[in-house]
Amino acid sequence: MAGLPPSRTRRCTAFLLAIVVCALCGSIAQTQFNLAELQALGLPIPAGVRLQTTWRDIYGFGPLYAAVVAVGLLPAFALAGALARGGRSRLPLYLVAGGSAVWAALASANALAGIPVLVFAARVPAGLACLVGGGVLAGAVYALRTR
Repeated sequence: MAGLPPSRTRRCTAFLLAIVVCALCGSIAQTQFNLAELQALGLPIPAGVRLQTTWRDIYGFGPLYAAVVAVGLLPAFALAGALARGGRSRLPLYLVAGGSAVWAALASANALAGIPVLVFAARVPAGLACLVGGGVLAGAVYALRTR
């Protein structure tokens, strides 16, 4: 990010880190909820298989999920930043922005794909909560790294 002013470089780096954190959380949650569904059907999932599947999904599903959430996080963080300039507390704004962005990105992706659920962990409330929680964590990362 050569040539950018330090504040812009800091924001870009923080945004990329927030996307990585969100994508990791989402990818891990997606894997674990899918494996839990298979276990509920009676399929044994040894710890080694669980770990190997998680790593594969981080590399296979993670980049796609990162792209989906990045589309939501960018405008959400921009809005949170604008609201924070009005004297409001930054951290709560970015927490809400991150969680809302993931929820909106997932809903939009589902609508655009024309299917009920693109990210299967979002089929159940606990799975959706974990995915949204990754967005909340991304908001915290961004807010704290751009202070």
